[in-house]
Order: sequence, then structure tokens, then C-alpha cells
Amino acid sequence: MRVLPLPMSPKMRIDPQLSAVLRERLGNVFRRFPRSGNVESAVRLSIDWTRLLAGSAPFEAELRSFASASEESAVFFPRPQGAVFMRPGRGTGTVFVNSSFPAPGRVAFFREAVYFCLSQAAPFKGGLVLHGSGAARQSKGYVFLGLSGAGKTTIARLTGGDALSDDGIVVRRSSRGFAVSAVPFMQRRSSAAARAAMAGVRAPLAGLFFLRKGGPHLAERRPSPEALGEILHNFIHFFRWFPDDGCKAAFGIARDLVAACGGSLLHFSKDAGFWDVIIPSKCGGKAR
Repeated sequence: MRVLPLPMSPKMRIDPQLSAVLRERLGNVFRRFPRSGNVESAVRLSIDWTRLLAGSAPFEAELRSFASASEESAVFFPRPQGAVFMRPGRGTGTVFVNSSFPAPGRVAFFREAVYFCLSQAAPFKGGLVLHGSGAARQSKGYVFLGLSGAGKTTIARLTGGDALSDDGIVVRRSSRGFAVSAVPFMQRRSSAAARAAMAGVRAPLAGLFFLRKGGPHLAERRPSPEALGEILHNFIHFFRWFPDDGCKAAFGIARDLVAACGGSLLHFSKDAGFWDVIIPSKCGGKAR
């Protein structure tokens, strides 16, 4: 993966043929989850960001390469702070960072770009990057999925030294089912030594939970179709941007994950007593 600085330019004109390809590709991305906003507005904004970044020869070369590639194999992720071009099946790509953007914005974009690349490549390696927190306790891994405000960071804090991550977690097929490991970043502050220790942990997955903050501690088993649907709609990082083969691979992994581990609603209050209701949870069966 290459990372290149890119000076911001005035909005450049993109030739009509290339612009038409971008509009079609981006439209297909945003139509996957139409509930999340107006498709045409999202496409127009993304094209405007692309025009802002155009004008650099390496960027334009990548843009044309993306446009000429099959839609099943190439991904383009534009932002005002930069852009990512990637071929997830190969695990290769280029990140352009807008060097004219203020430093905090560049740092935030680089973090987002790393998450994007991990998420795109993971299904081709038998894994998913999920929007959740994770913990390794008694040599077993636990995943806690939740939207913003659901309590992921709270759960990570309550797990103390057992926490793997508080805003992203990797679940990957293993010889005995699934294993869980950390992503490179955490929202809450932690020492470099703690992050290094977490990065080396890969624990067999023993439980998958959907967070519901408030009330007494309670774990309720969910029907498998309901759990699978929620994972696909809400908890796979950058799922709408996946190429077709990435979507198929991700669906298969999510299906096998639910078949092996099911999924439970976890109602919890702000103390570590939730462990008493999730252990002895365990994943059974071998992933296909």
C-alpha cells in the first residue's frame, strides 16, 4: 500500500467519459443502503471532492486505472482530506493525503483510510472488521457490537486489562471456528505498551453480543436471521464500498459466524457484572 501527499487544487474539470463512469460506480455504492441519504446528493458531493483532488499526475493515473478496471475488482473512496484507490482481492492500493488540509484532518483521514483498507482486504483473508469492541478473557474472545452511543467504549473500560479494542474488532475464520483480534486504533487513550500487547492477542471467539445499554444485566439469544441481518446492515465497516466479490465473501463469512456463534442481545449497566451473564456463552460448530 502506497501513501502519497497530494496538494489541494482548485476544482479541476474531469472529462465527461471519466465523470460518467465515476457517477455510475459511486451511484451503485450509495444505492446499496438508500435509507442513509439521498443518492444523487452523495454522488454529486463525491464527484466534487474528486475534482478538488484532481490535477496531480499520479492521482489522475490512478483515477483512470480505476475507471478502466472491472467494477468487481476495484474500489475508489474519495474524501476532501484525500482518497483511496484499492484492489481488495490483491490487497494493493494507494492512499492520497491532501497535504493542504489542516493536520488534524489529515490524521483523522489516515486513520479512516487504514480502517478502510483493512475492511476491504479482510473478506479475502476469511475475516471481517466489525463496528464493535472486543475482549479476551480466560483465553477466550468476546465481541460486543453496537452503533454510536450503544456502549462499546463503556464495555471496553469495564473489561479493564482484558480489552482488545473499543471501536473496531477483527473476526476471522480459524481451524476451529472463528478467532478475534484487535485493530490498530482505540478511541480511549491507552499506552503504547498496552496497544502492543493487544496487537499480539488472537483469541478463539466464544461469544457475539449486540449491546443494549441500561437495565439489569441480561443476555437474550437472537434468531439467526435477525442477527445476520443486523450484522450486514450495521456492523461491517465500509460494507457499502465493497466490490461485488467482496460482498459475496463478506456475506458468507457473516453467515458462518452466526451459524457458529449465534448472537445475543446484551442488556448491561455500568459495572463488570455483565460477565456473569455471558460466561458460559460459547461458539459451537466449525465454520464452513
